[in-house]
Amino acid sequence: MVNTGWKTPNTVVQDARWKVVNGGTANKWVDLRRLTERTQNLKHYAEIGRYGTAAARASPVLYLSNYGFNIPGNATITKVTIECTVKEGKTNEGIKTKTLKLKTGPSTTDWGVGKNKAKSDRWTCRSNPWTVQTYSFSPQDWGVPLSPQVVNNSNFGAVFQCVGLDNYTVSHGTWGIYSRNYNHWSLPLVNRIRMNVEYSVPHSVTSAERGKFGLTPAPYLSSNSLNISNPNTPIILTISYKHILGENGKYNSGETPVTKVTSSTLKIGGSKLSSYTVPTIKVPTETESSTYTTTVKIYPSLTTGEHTIIVTANGESYTLKIQVNSGNGIDVNYGEDGRGLMIHGCIFKEDHADNTGGAMLVDGKNVSIRECKYISNSATVKCPNAILNGECKS
Repeated sequence: MVNTGWKTPNTVVQDARWKVVNGGTANKWVDLRRLTERTQNLKHYAEIGRYGTAAARASPVLYLSNYGFNIPGNATITKVTIECTVKEGKTNEGIKTKTLKLKTGPSTTDWGVGKNKAKSDRWTCRSNPWTVQTYSFSPQDWGVPLSPQVVNNSNFGAVFQCVGLDNYTVSHGTWGIYSRNYNHWSLPLVNRIRMNVEYSVPHSVTSAERGKFGLTPAPYLSSNSLNISNPNTPIILTISYKHILGENGKYNSGETPVTKVTSSTLKIGGSKLSSYTVPTIKVPTETESSTYTTTVKIYPSLTTGEHTIIVTANGESYTLKIQVNSGNGIDVNYGEDGRGLMIHGCIFKEDHADNTGGAMLVDGKNVSIRECKYISNSATVKCPNAILNGECKS
């Protein structure tokens, strides 16, 4: 979901007709320009400074609009939030919000459209913190169908009105707790009424992407570990291509993107190379979404520890980590050329019977000895003398 961020109105007008304020003194809001300020200042507010409102005499109706929304035309409106920062000033008679609705047309006398979502909570008074009332609803809950065109229009906004409370209980230091009635006036203050709109936007497919493919889901491995003792036992890398919807409403014919799998240490593909280009797949035009899958074999390196492979396609790059573990054994015909010998995880021991054994003679160049130990009766003998022409490599 995307949201517009909080917006303040550029236009605020009031309807103070006699029938709107229920035959009251029809005092108007003053300083309405304060409601258009971008930066909040709690000392700035619109108010009805004389008489104000009472239970039977509501305030003039405020019509706030021209919030400056600029939502993409292909978006779907999912939520509209209105935040009202209000307080009762000077008196302590009680005020509540009477009307809180949406505005979609040019009228400033129609009381708004849709459902009235006003809360009946009493506003804070005098030196207390401001009351912040938040109204956050879907278009359906507001009772108003909304499109980007409606929300972006300068007529879109909010309709607000407040009123004094009916009967309520107050505490007085001299007279104790007693009841008030609607004949007492309340003085409303409004600091701001701002709006925020949430919306969703469909995935934007460029003309270059139409009829092509994306890597969906991301490439994944059948296992995250390999073993040196099983050099010819691979794990499987799976790469999936999701067919992207074409401009004509069909999944156009095309070819999966060129995909490369690389690693500086691991062996890739049947030929056990460090870099492998995955063969592309050609597909016809289809009426339904399709996913095409290919697999690549990954073989262990000659060193243990964490290794990585990188999959790149369509400018996207995915890095996958693989743990190579040690093992015990001797492997023949190992290597890219199919020849050689690897000795790993072994312990060479001196012959304790005649003190002449323990050496291992290897005649060849394609030899790899990994993580091996040699144990001798003599503390000075660390390696079999005959290994690799007198060298012990581990």
